Amino acid sequence: MMVKKMNYSWRLFATTSAYMLFGVGGTLLPMLALSFFLLPGSQYIRQKRTRLLVHWTFKGYIHFLRLSGVMHWKVQGKERLKKPGILVIANHPTLLDVVFLIAFMPNADCIVKSSLMMNPAMRGFVTLTGYIKNDSGKLLVEDAKKSLNNGSSLIIFAEGTRTKPDENLSFKRGAANIVIRTKHAPTPVIIN
Repeated sequence: MMVKKMNYSWRLFATTSAYMLFGVGGTLLPMLALSFFLLPGSQYIRQKRTRLLVHWTFKGYIHFLRLSGVMHWKVQGKERLKKPGILVIANHPTLLDVVFLIAFMPNADCIVKSSLMMNPAMRGFVTLTGYIKNDSGKLLVEDAKKSLNNGSSLIIFAEGTRTKPDENLSFKRGAANIVIRTKHAPTPVIIN
């Protein structure tokens, strides 16, 4: 009984710490990223440097989750995610899916909800990395094509929102349009 209580207390502390770390890190990361972004180079090079910083930060974060016992995870086919210029089509069951994918993809671009621009813990690095906002309509496909042609890997959640447990998957047309119009074969990712 005592061990169970200690385990619960530790998990509560570790989970609270993980949420706080994400919020504080998301607010402070743009300040650090700005120094990477302001170094000389084209906009793409500056965004690539910033994406690499986000990649390493997210990689550290998911390892913190594992070491603290908050979460255990296993990845199969991780080497496929490291290839440049791939188009990753994934399901989206949790809030941390993009964190995990970016942690395994060094130059990941992604299509994000434009509402993230209102979130103080996300707005800064979403802007500095040049992630593609989903409200750009027709330009979204062109932005995706440009990103892939530049050698970035692109993450798309095909459902356009989080996957609902125990329901059939419902894909949006956007992912299919990007696959067809960019002529990039998708790399499917299934997150359980």
